[in-house]
Amino acid sequence: MVQILVITIVVIHDVIEIGGYLPQLGMLYFLPISLFFVPVVYAALIFGFTGSIATTFWVVILTIPNWVFWHHGLERLGVIFQMAILVAVSVFVGQRVDRETAARHQAEDAGVALRTYAAHVVRAQEEERRRIARELHDETIQAMTLIHRQLGSMEDKNLRLPPGLADEVKQVQKMTEGAMQKIREFAKSLRPSTLDDLGIVPSIRRLLIDSTERMGINNQFRLVGDERRLPQDMEDGMFRITQEAIWNIERHSKATEIAITITFTDGEVRLDIKDNGIGFKIPPVLSSFYAMNKLGMIGMQERAELLGGKLEVQSSPKKGVTVSVAIPDYHSTI
Repeated sequence: MVQILVITIVVIHDVIEIGGYLPQLGMLYFLPISLFFVPVVYAALIFGFTGSIATTFWVVILTIPNWVFWHHGLERLGVIFQMAILVAVSVFVGQRVDRETAARHQAEDAGVALRTYAAHVVRAQEEERRRIARELHDETIQAMTLIHRQLGSMEDKNLRLPPGLADEVKQVQKMTEGAMQKIREFAKSLRPSTLDDLGIVPSIRRLLIDSTERMGINNQFRLVGDERRLPQDMEDGMFRITQEAIWNIERHSKATEIAITITFTDGEVRLDIKDNGIGFKIPPVLSSFYAMNKLGMIGMQERAELLGGKLEVQSSPKKGVTVSVAIPDYHSTI
């Protein structure tokens, strides 16, 4: 396209020269040669320095006969001066485009490296959560269970304990039982065993039921499409997004119902989390959540982006909040 444009301008230029139309242009006598700036600048913007120089060279070669046969004296110097300006513009714009292209590629590479690093950090974080949850279950809870049983056995053995001490033993036993329950809940929030054993659907369903029972509100769960296991990173990300969304609802929304829908389609999994709470005004861009101190929203957005997905938040005052995330599932199309 660039070369066709150059040839077209050359033909127009020669027709003006041969036909004797140049004197009629008056003060616009420089216009025919100035038209060459269009393909040169276009080539620079599209192809960078190499394209601009190659196009300029092509222009110079094609216009040499015009200089030789139809321009003499000061006219020839004027044409040469215009061509020099054309070369200078070609070099300047071409180099500028190359620098900006290189800077953009460098920024893109840095972005890829940052996302890769963030993915490694998230993966390591999930592994650490899994390790801590396993140790809490296998060691801490087991040790506290043994203590709880030993305290109970003191009553079973009919030991003659002073009345005050016997009451204290019962109180410690109840405190131990309560601590064990809290540790179980904490371990489950760190890494529920259902996520590894059964997958994302049972884990989110269980999280929804436990959370709404704790809050004393209603829940709805809906599954669309054929359920399937997902790659671990996807299941981890979807679970954490759901967990953060429910925490936000519990802390801020004053909702009386939470509805979650998981939709499986070819090549994509969609998660929708909706509440009927007080809602809020959505900023123009999600990054504005930083200024609103809604860091949970930012965390959900970053998790979605790490998975190649997109997070959308819909809300308005007194109309609740809907958090939606669509994540590509390339494994389902293999």
